[in-house]
Amino acid sequence: MRKLGFTLLAVIGFTGMSFAQGLTNTAQVVAESALMLSKETGEYSFVFPENTTLEMVIKNAKNYKDMFSVEFNETTHEVKMSLVENTPMNRKIMTRMMISCGVQYVRVNGKDIELRAFSQAYL
Repeated sequence: MRKLGFTLLAVIGFTGMSFAQGLTNTAQVVAESALMLSKETGEYSFVFPENTTLEMVIKNAKNYKDMFSVEFNETTHEVKMSLVENTPMNRKIMTRMMISCGVQYVRVNGKDIELRAFSQAYL
């Protein structure tokens, strides 16, 4: 009985940790239609997780200044990326910036999509 209690406690703990981690590693977009427009214009907007800091964004953005510029709103955690040249390669490199800021998923229309699959489908 005691073993069952510990097993149940472990399962609940891991489930809670997985849920909490999902809240801290998921960026969001307004809508799928906005992504389609962004692909044409080279102007992307994401809401990064609340644990994203200005220092983190500045530190990571400087590595990609030849590919895109980055703006960060500390209050809303909105990150705007503007491609210098709107090419498929530069769009895919944006995911490196997102990874370096701790993003692993992007929420599109309420569905969390792993960053690699997001890149293939939307960038």
